[in-house]
Amino acid sequence: MKMILWILLMTFNLMQCQAITDLQIRLRDGQNRFEGTVEVFYNNTWGYVCDDGWSQRAAEVVCHMLGYQRSGARAVTDNGYQSDHVYGYLLDDVSCPTSVLTLDDCSHSNWGQHDCGPTEKAGVICTAATSNLQLRLGDGKNRFEGTVEVFHNNKWGYVCDDGWSQINAEVVCHMLGYQRSGAKEVSENKFTSSKFNNEYLLDEVSCPAYVSTLDECSHSGWGKHNCASGEKAGVICANVITDLRIRLRDGKNSLEGTVEVLHNNKWGYVCDDGWTDSNAEVVCYMLGFQRPGAKAVSGNGFKTNHVYDFLLDDVTCTAYVSTLTSCSHAGWGKHNCKPEEKAGVICANECGGRHFGLNCKNNCSSQCSQTVCDSKTGRCKECIPGFKGDFCDITCDGTHFGPNCTENCSSQCSQTVCDSKTGSCLACIPGFDGDFCDIPCNETHFGSSCISECSSQCSQSVCDSETGSCVTCIPGYIGEFCNISCNETHFGQNCTEKCSSQCSQTVCDSKTGRCIACIPGFKGDFCDIRSDIQESSVAISVAVGVGAAVILLVVIAVVLYKRRVQQAKQKSEAGVENVVQSGEVDHYDKVQPEDTSKVEYQKCLNESIYENIPREMLYETISFIEK
Repeated sequence: MKMILWILLMTFNLMQCQAITDLQIRLRDGQNRFEGTVEVFYNNTWGYVCDDGWSQRAAEVVCHMLGYQRSGARAVTDNGYQSDHVYGYLLDDVSCPTSVLTLDDCSHSNWGQHDCGPTEKAGVICTAATSNLQLRLGDGKNRFEGTVEVFHNNKWGYVCDDGWSQINAEVVCHMLGYQRSGAKEVSENKFTSSKFNNEYLLDEVSCPAYVSTLDECSHSGWGKHNCASGEKAGVICANVITDLRIRLRDGKNSLEGTVEVLHNNKWGYVCDDGWTDSNAEVVCYMLGFQRPGAKAVSGNGFKTNHVYDFLLDDVTCTAYVSTLTSCSHAGWGKHNCKPEEKAGVICANECGGRHFGLNCKNNCSSQCSQTVCDSKTGRCKECIPGFKGDFCDITCDGTHFGPNCTENCSSQCSQTVCDSKTGSCLACIPGFDGDFCDIPCNETHFGSSCISECSSQCSQSVCDSETGSCVTCIPGYIGEFCNISCNETHFGQNCTEKCSSQCSQTVCDSKTGRCIACIPGFKGDFCDIRSDIQESSVAISVAVGVGAAVILLVVIAVVLYKRRVQQAKQKSEAGVENVVQSGEVDHYDKVQPEDTSKVEYQKCLNESIYENIPREMLYETISFIEK
């Protein structure tokens, strides 16, 4: 019983898995293959999806189903793409979780149930899957297998097999242009190599089922790993190209014609119902030509005399498939086509510039300008800025930049070193500023990138833009950078002026020249006013005045003295006579007039008029006069 239940469960799971591939989907009426009205195929009928509840998440699922990347997908509503086709609505109220792979996994109303009008058709705009990551396989027996090598930071390296899975292998095969189905992971360094000795660049890679490139997978970080030399990851991609034989007939050359396929040992046509450029890309790829540039031809564009049956109809190919057998179609031999509905293609002659090698499977280096290279060798025709060499795998040295490193960095860049892509300087030589060091410093700044300010002791803060040396100094300073104060005996700009000799010790203020102190006889801020001449004149004047007064007083005193002496003599003589006559003395000679005069002299000296005259001066003057 358990065995029966297990078988039923596995059968149910297989049916569920099969349901994912049973749902066919396509875009119609857009300007290119990346956009259009969404049409789904159910019960042998194509129909629309109603835009009720139509969201970006639903658009991401649709774009993923078509082989495009999820990121950048946009939902279109209100019948954004006008259509001449008339179908019924097959889905309504679609709501998709984040990580589902197909519209089957989204909730919706029952198939065919809706309440939508003709103008509610849902559409999408997808973005082509792009990646700057370069990838290659090494050391396999053929181009479908080998050790996985990735290119990062200008070097190739391995992927470690820790956590390496079939889903990871599917993503790698898809990036290389092979189909996802049938991809197998390989671990433990199955493909040994003696040609390369690269490092591990990726480890612990884990890809969800819906991603298109390793860029979108989680990993431990570029260059971070714990892997030994025997842990290189590899893949084996399905070689499905040989499963179906295909050819072109009736074109002007081998690049074009009506598409013919071989099935059950007979050749037949493909009907042009729903025939698109995406289908043409798959056909050209199967024939060994590039995908880009392939054009679909319908309406029996290449006339033929051959008569075959139609073997395929309603073919719809997603972007990443490698063979028509991986595209949806009505079934082998089932069609509703007329003889004039044969499908054809025109393939591009080369790899379109962005691919090279066998079947144009290899991507040109992202360092090639516009990712364009020689379709045979992969040599770049021109490099993007910052790279040079045949394969643009050599970075510019520090002194060159631009495409093919042909431009010289500016001589005003410090050490002539600049950004290898833009030419912008990493730093400027002294005296210049700006991204390209083409702006001279203004007068008040100097040095590398003009980040230093001129000294405030420079006159007007102006200095040499390279060295910072001052053109002139403010008063009080000297030297190349005006950082030396004037000595005590000099002042002014650049200390060229000498302090006044009338300054005490010839010392003055270094800025203004004002004297700290003056020598005797001078005064003023600059000791330029003579103080001794005026003061002497005043002193002399005062002395002369006082002397004259003294002399005058002395003369007056002498005159008065003489008068008094005269008076005294007269009195003496009279007195003598009186004395002699009175008999008080018996001889005239005994009475001396001088005695009388001395008494009078003393009285004279005691007069108040002489009190301010020095006595010695009076005595000497009187004695001099008497003599």
